[in-house]
Amino acid sequence: MADDKKVSDTETNADCGVCDRPVRKIGVLCGLCEGWFHVGCEKLSKDDYEKLTELGDKSHWFCKTCRSKFKGMKKEIQVLREDNKALKNRLEAVEKRMDDLQNDIGESDRRNKRR
Repeated sequence: MADDKKVSDTETNADCGVCDRPVRKIGVLCGLCEGWFHVGCEKLSKDDYEKLTELGDKSHWFCKTCRSKFKGMKKEIQVLREDNKALKNRLEAVEKRMDDLQNDIGESDRRNKRR
């Protein structure tokens, strides 16, 4: 998009991601899909729009579609974190068992050398 702003109170030369009509006034840019949306189509309050305008590049706004996708990704990430933790625990147990076996072998070798 040629326009680098995240919110607009002028024409953006983009169509709304909901209604496909041009975003001429009061529009917001999604930080993920980079689509423009009418504030009304996304049911964004006037206060929220004003906060986004004030914050400028310090803020990020996401459309309903991207928020929905993000919720699904959050769940998947949580499952991956749990799986990763379980694998780390198993790896630690295997490493401990290997250390124990190496110690046992060392003890056995020392006993055999004494004979």
